[in-house]
Amino acid sequence: MNKNDLYKLDAIEIYKLLLTNKIKRFPAGFWQLPESQQNAVKVTEFLINDILHYNLNDVKNKLTRQMFFDNKLQGMLRNLNCDIFTIIKKIYNDIEIWEIKKIHVNPNYWKNEKNISKAIKWILKRKKDKSKITFDDFYNYGISTIISHKNIAKITRKVLNDLNIEYNRYNKCDKK
Repeated sequence: MNKNDLYKLDAIEIYKLLLTNKIKRFPAGFWQLPESQQNAVKVTEFLINDILHYNLNDVKNKLTRQMFFDNKLQGMLRNLNCDIFTIIKKIYNDIEIWEIKKIHVNPNYWKNEKNISKAIKWILKRKKDKSKITFDDFYNYGISTIISHKNIAKITRKVLNDLNIEYNRYNKCDKK
């Protein structure tokens, strides 16, 4: 098969050829094509569903960055201007970045106060007692890295206020 014929194939078909060692890598420039983001989603979905046979819970608890390398997708990760989370979010709309436990969230993600607010709201949705949030909550839900943010108490107060949860000394973000 010549290189021009490869570009006529669907991303999944090219990936299958790669997995069966009929080609050594994706065609040159494949991940720079205008449809590269869509192709990354298709190939990742194929990896998750057809190769790994993962459901959403497995994605959250078992998926690792190494699995992309082990399944010949290192070029995809290297060449795209997005990360694994961006791709996975397009497959599983309701998943949050911090729910994929075996892939670390980039610390820069937590520099954005909107991301921290989103995480606090996510925690509160899952708590039975919504009247307080503690550092233990951040640890228990695997997002303790946001605690080091210099404005965590201020952001927490704002979120609680926005949700009409009265802020008092019992629901502030304190260490136990």
